Formats: sequence, C-alpha cells, structure tokens
Amino acid sequence: MNALQKGWTIVRLSDVLISLESGSRPKGGVKGIKDGLPSIGGEHLTYEGKFDFSSLRYVPEKFASRMQRGYIFPNDILIVKDSATTGKTALVDNGFLAEQHEIVRRVEGLFWLADRIEDRYQKAKACVEQITQAILAKAFRGELVPQDPMMNQLPCYWNEFVRNGNLPSQGRRKGAVYERRFDQKIF
Repeated sequence: MNALQKGWTIVRLSDVLISLESGSRPKGGVKGIKDGLPSIGGEHLTYEGKFDFSSLRYVPEKFASRMQRGYIFPNDILIVKDSATTGKTALVDNGFLAEQHEIVRRVEGLFWLADRIEDRYQKAKACVEQITQAILAKAFRGELVPQDPMMNQLPCYWNEFVRNGNLPSQGRRKGAVYERRFDQKIF
C-alpha cells in the first residue's frame, strides 16, 4: 500500500458515508429526450473535478417521480462507477446547484422561444396554404392572365381549319377528335 499524505488516516468507507447511491436513467437511455428533469451522468463530470453541462440530458418527469434514490444534494461526492470514465469525481457545492438552476432557466427560455417560432411557422404555413388555394381557384376561373377574346371563337376557327385540310395527313384523325370536342362546347 502506498504511503498516505501527512495528516491523513485510513477509515472504512461505511464510517464516513451517510449513503451510497446510484442514479438511473430510463431503459434505452435519454438521447432525444428534450424536456423533463436534468439528468447528471458521468459525461457531465470533468477530470478536474468540475461539471460540464454543455450537453445537458433529461429524464421524463414521470420517470424521475418514481426514483427512490440518485438525487444530488450539496456536499455529495459524485463518482463515475462504469464506462471508460470510471473514477472521475466531483464535489457538489452550492455553486453547482446555482449553475444547474441557471442552465435549467436558460433551457426553459429556449424551449419557450422554440414554441413561439413553431406557432409562427404554423400560422405562416396556413397562410401559404390559403394563398395556394386562392391562386388555383383564380387559375381555374381564368383570372390570372388577361384573356384573349378571340379564344372564345377558337372552336369555330379550329373546325374551319380542320375542314380545309390544314392538318398533316396523320393528324386528320386527331382533327376529327378535336372537331368533335369543340362541337361539344368543351371550351
């Protein structure tokens, strides 16, 4: 065994601990969960004994309300117990809680902003849909471009064009179809 620092003594862990707990997360993890309660894990502890909340994760409130252990309090010592970062530690002080509250406040503000943006997007989308329908209705009524009054005369001119044999030889049959369609006043 290595020598202890001057003034240190060896004690049993059970003599200095109030409790030894392990937190938990929902089965399948917490990726993709965007709201709920912040969930502190090994990825939030730095090797310097500090916290890094740049990629905060959450557990659903319903899941957290069923947890019997794993809550963090001032003066707790957090130790990563598994994964490649086993052994990282951090002390929870009052600054930690203040920082955590500030992060939650900022994230809630961003969610509020995202909700406002979503509302504006939905309103704009509804307006675009109404405009599209209005444009289509005008198009079908012939109101989008100026109309040539001669277009109403087209069936008569077309029939005369077909009767005079002005279509290519293989188009003659098509001309009969067109002639019949114009006679039925499709336009």
